[in-house]
Amino acid sequence: MLKPAPYPHWYPSLTKMGQVKKAAKAVAKEVLDIEDVDKVFYRPPLYVNFKDTKSNHVGVPQLACVGCGNCCSGCNYGAKNTLIMNYLPDAKNHGADIFTKVEIEAIERDGEEWRVSYVTHADDNAGEERILRADIVILGAGSLGSTKILLNSRKRGLNLSDQLGEHFSTNGDTISFSYDGPDPVESVGLPPDFDEEKPVGPCISSIIDLRSPQKPLRQGYVIEDSSPPHMTEMLYSILMAVESHVSGIDTFPDKSLWEEVMHSLRPDNISRTLGMLTMSQDKAQGKLILDEQGAIVMHYPNIGEEKNFELVNKGHMVAAGSLKGTFIPNPAWGGLFAMSRDVKSVITVHPLGGCAMGESGLTGVVNHKGQVFEGNTSEVYDTLYVVDGAVIPRSLGVNPTLTICMVAERCMRLMAEDCGWTIDYGFGKKR
Repeated sequence: MLKPAPYPHWYPSLTKMGQVKKAAKAVAKEVLDIEDVDKVFYRPPLYVNFKDTKSNHVGVPQLACVGCGNCCSGCNYGAKNTLIMNYLPDAKNHGADIFTKVEIEAIERDGEEWRVSYVTHADDNAGEERILRADIVILGAGSLGSTKILLNSRKRGLNLSDQLGEHFSTNGDTISFSYDGPDPVESVGLPPDFDEEKPVGPCISSIIDLRSPQKPLRQGYVIEDSSPPHMTEMLYSILMAVESHVSGIDTFPDKSLWEEVMHSLRPDNISRTLGMLTMSQDKAQGKLILDEQGAIVMHYPNIGEEKNFELVNKGHMVAAGSLKGTFIPNPAWGGLFAMSRDVKSVITVHPLGGCAMGESGLTGVVNHKGQVFEGNTSEVYDTLYVVDGAVIPRSLGVNPTLTICMVAERCMRLMAEDCGWTIDYGFGKKR
């Protein structure tokens, strides 16, 4: 369904990929004592389409990636294999009705049915709570969304595990930068009139994989290249320039006088800057709760003090040093976005947990099928499911989409078996 594929070798070469490989050689030696860079450096499979097609596997016309590097602000060419290119049109092809601008508030048991409360944001009665009824309810609102719905449901009387909201993980996410090294990196997204023979390439075109069976799981992590969208270039440039003075560390202090002079004269520092995205292993000891306004918030004391972030920071510094750039750590640690000079905050784009999978309600919120436990028992509501990142009970230490989709697919297969249904795994290519 996701059609993952690495950045093709027949596409133009990427300047940033060469710089990541250079960093990989240094980091592999320092962290794993490995000389062969190809053991840690490779092109990861991406949810990106690299071939023009009039009709993809679910009947949607899809253009190939042009390498503009603006993935994070939304692909303007339709090349990203997001849900609108696979699962959603496939569901529509098989008869599903899809509603937008609808927000689920809570779920309550009503006899043999489920009473689902929701508000719409689409008409004159926006904000007015309404009700629909269902025999089976499947939540796929993500770690924050599904947990919020169930926390609201518990407030309305649904008996749920005390583990609800627990085992929240940031997936060990962090970001650092090698700023203004001597060589081009070319990682910032390009304007609409860019030269397609000189692309930036997709965000995360290459990876430094520092997970090893010879090392404890919690010491492993991956480093991937970042490509800020073109629309953020000015802000990114200003942020890096300021952060280099606020929290930057010169990894190549023994420059000659000539190098210092040339360094100060060079324009366009941002084109020689590499953003390093990392996923690692936190302890999944966060908790999701509702604040007084009913918003979902994370409580995770001292998350930035966990050992994985220290290990990652050291690896990032080695990478920046190999590129002779100024090392800028996560700006949320001690830079402009730090909540406090004494608190090391983190930023995550891969929130996991909150409705963790477990053996019973004493250890989790759902069972291995995604069925929600009745309180702290091993009994389940056999028609209420959670099938998204909320059920992942720990950090995965790598981009989690494939794992989440695999778990969701398995839950649906098991639900069909329990209900005596047969799943048609063919593709209905209706237009």
